[in-house]
Order: sequence, then C-alpha cells, then structure tokens
Amino acid sequence: MQPPSGPPQNLSRPEEKPILSFEEFANSYNNFVSYFFVDTEKDDPEDVLYEIYERIRKEHPEKIIGMGENRRAHKFYLEFEQSHGELASSLLNMVGRLQKRKREENLSWSEVWALEPEGLKKLYEAYKLMRSYGASDNDLFA
Repeated sequence: MQPPSGPPQNLSRPEEKPILSFEEFANSYNNFVSYFFVDTEKDDPEDVLYEIYERIRKEHPEKIIGMGENRRAHKFYLEFEQSHGELASSLLNMVGRLQKRKREENLSWSEVWALEPEGLKKLYEAYKLMRSYGASDNDLFA
C-alpha cells in the first residue's frame, strides 16, 4: 500500500515528535478514528443510544455528549473542519457507515480498514492536517 503524501512536518512545538509515517499511523489510529464517530444513528430510533441522546439534548442543549461530539469540540479539529470541510464531512460519513458495518458484522477496526484501505488513507490525511494545526500525537490518540 502506497502511503499518501502530505504537508511538511510543520510542528508548532519544537519538542514534539515528528508526524508518524503512514505505516506507524496504521498501527496506532484506534483512538484517532473517534474524531469521526457518529454517536447515534439519528435515523434509527431502534438504536439503543438514540432515545438517551435525544433526551439529554433536549434537557441540556449546552452539553456535548458522545465521544465523537466531544472530540470534535477541540480547537485543532475545528480549524481542520473549517479549512478542510469536504474531507471532514467525507470522513464523518465514511466512519459512520463503517461503524454500522463493524457492529453488524462483528468486525474489528483492523478488519474494517482491510476492506476499505482508501478510508485509512483519508484518515491519515486528516491526522497530518490536525498535526499541522498544533495537535500532538498525545492530543490525537488519547
């Protein structure tokens, strides 16, 4: 698999580690993918979380709930989304679809990405862009 090209190693903190290679990223993306999680199936009232999330949203509209929503509230994600909205939207749609497939077919994320290697390349592009906005690997993989 040919790793995608990307922006230069533009780091805001000189002590920060270099951006991971595609191969290194492919072995450590698990928490990063959560930036693009769909927290509930909005069109599926059968989803266990749907009713809970909708009630919390109505009762506490100021609260950000769900892992994906929480992750997307970070400054570097918002900068990424503002500058690269098409990629962000594409990843949200793709990861939402893959989450559903993962759940329905009882697959691991490794198995999912093996079926859609281009998706992992898109995720890597987002990782490099967020790093260029000052996020560290600790920020992105925690």
